[in-house]
Amino acid sequence: MFIDPKPHSSKVKVGDGRDLEVMGIGNIKAKINSKDGSKSITIENVLYVPELSVNLISIGKLSSKGFRFKKFNH
Repeated sequence: MFIDPKPHSSKVKVGDGRDLEVMGIGNIKAKINSKDGSKSITIENVLYVPELSVNLISIGKLSSKGFRFKKFNH
């Protein structure tokens, strides 16, 4: 669920080479697990792309904001 959604017009390029229309931007709350336990965070400037059927996240963008990730093999 978006917090403070705003209209936004741009495009994002996806893996198959298509440019998809961005229709909005806002913040979202997410629950994460950290070494200190579960906590809620706010992820800012999340793009709304209605043509996407799944959520995508840019690890590079989050890493540049100081987030770190652990890879799990399933």
